[in-house]
Amino acid sequence: MLAEAIEEGDARALTYLGLAHLDGIGVPADRAKARALIERAAAAGDDLAAETLSKM
Repeated sequence: MLAEAIEEGDARALTYLGLAHLDGIGVPADRAKARALIERAAAAGDDLAAETLSKM
């Protein structure tokens, strides 16, 4: 379900995947990948992503 949403460009799904990579939850921790995903989500208008970026 999440993978499908990401493929469709769902900004919140990108944020959640980025957060998962940031914390290593269910996926390998990868700060660079997390940042790239969260930046994409923020650019697509996700407020949580924008807030997270401001704290990174």
